[in-house]
Amino acid sequence: MVGKTIRPPSIISVIENSCRNAEIAAATQVLTVENWFVGQRGGMTFTADPVILETLLQSAQLSPDQESWWREALEASYQDAWLALLLLRLLNLRKLEIKSMESGSPYLQSILTRLADPNDPLTGLSRLSELAVAPAMFRKEFFLSSFIPFTQLPSLRKVHIIGALDHYPTPPAGVWEGDDALEDNPSTSATIIDSYTFHSPSNITHLTLRASSTLTTLPTLLPHLPHLQSLIYNHHDPALHTAAMEFIRDGAKSAGLNPSMGLGISAAQAHYLENISNTSTLNPSVLLPALTAARSSLQSLWISTTHTLRMNPLDRRTQDLPGIPIGDLRDFTSLRIVRMRVENLLLVERREDRTVKYIQGKLWEILPPSLEALYLEECDRAILPEIVEQLRQIVQSHEQQVQTHQQSILFLNLKTVVLQQPMDEPDRVPFQFPPNMTSISREMMEEIGRSRKAENDVQPGVWSELMGLRERFAVLGGTLRVMDKMRTDGEFPLRFV
Repeated sequence: MVGKTIRPPSIISVIENSCRNAEIAAATQVLTVENWFVGQRGGMTFTADPVILETLLQSAQLSPDQESWWREALEASYQDAWLALLLLRLLNLRKLEIKSMESGSPYLQSILTRLADPNDPLTGLSRLSELAVAPAMFRKEFFLSSFIPFTQLPSLRKVHIIGALDHYPTPPAGVWEGDDALEDNPSTSATIIDSYTFHSPSNITHLTLRASSTLTTLPTLLPHLPHLQSLIYNHHDPALHTAAMEFIRDGAKSAGLNPSMGLGISAAQAHYLENISNTSTLNPSVLLPALTAARSSLQSLWISTTHTLRMNPLDRRTQDLPGIPIGDLRDFTSLRIVRMRVENLLLVERREDRTVKYIQGKLWEILPPSLEALYLEECDRAILPEIVEQLRQIVQSHEQQVQTHQQSILFLNLKTVVLQQPMDEPDRVPFQFPPNMTSISREMMEEIGRSRKAENDVQPGVWSELMGLRERFAVLGGTLRVMDKMRTDGEFPLRFV
């Protein structure tokens, strides 16, 4: 016992005690599982106590044909089968956290599908309001589609998933046999392998997807979340790379080929993977129609990109591609907090050298008047002058409202604006490494980082204007911040959940 937290010697002790003591089962409100394995694991044997086994089977209210399937799994020590039935015993469970999970458990899917079906007699998880899961450390197949049944639990409100991917089918066998037929049909694209029947609208209010690549699956889920208040989607480019690797590996195996990368990739195979890449590129415009159901309830919208060091100069990142604007959000009358890449709000046309040709659109033509906090990602030096000009007009409208009480004020309730510099943008003042240096002191490390601070990296004239706007905004009771390149999301001042 640590405070109010019980740390049992094993998961089997939790299962045994929940079956033998109804008070322990009823008292458990939070369950944290370090590892959720699928199937059997060496050295892991679950109890064969017939009383415990029968108690669990009774909880599942199984038909005779279902019972034999479950009984075989329990007797074979399939951990996911035992854990799935344990969830039915914890009648007051409020929060389930799985720190390392292998998705794809047929036993968990069976339980969730039955609980979501109003015509099924099975009961359980009636008070579960929060779910947090992350993938197993060495397993990458972690699909958002596997968790859609969770969202149909009537009591669930908050879902936090890390590292989710879109679920695509295995490439057609012909593609991996050198058949270039796909080249003749450019409309061919990857699709979600599973489809679900939603029995009723979900009650989810907070959906958080971190380090994920799910822009194909997410639009199928969002229309069923009419009560959504917060959507945090943190796009992770390496996740897309991982998905492509899985498809190549699986396709090669199905054709009896060597799955090693770089061997035998035909034009048709490359075309198939390109389709996947195109559908998974950060494109928030595919989410806007899907969010219509939550138009009156959505308060926080965060569509951001993971900022990681570029390990390979040839890596293609979201930041390297032209941004696709999300579209008009002014109908979202409750929207208060927005975090997004600038190029996913405004249309930015660039030249080949990445300099800006023109910027189309105004923030107040895209965002609703209810806005209270705005975080703009990827404000590079070419974009900042236009952002400064738009912020100046916003501040001026606030100042005029104070002086003249005019009604045409831009973002009346806006109190926080944060501008983030791109991590990958070349420094304006390159750092010169001292010659004949054998060690680096803390002072020297700070000196190295100084060239990446916003006050040195932003053009002097633009920086001066930003500081002037910051002072004027402060007089009005607001806050304007420009994040240094070396700052992390841990210093992000807005909290959604």
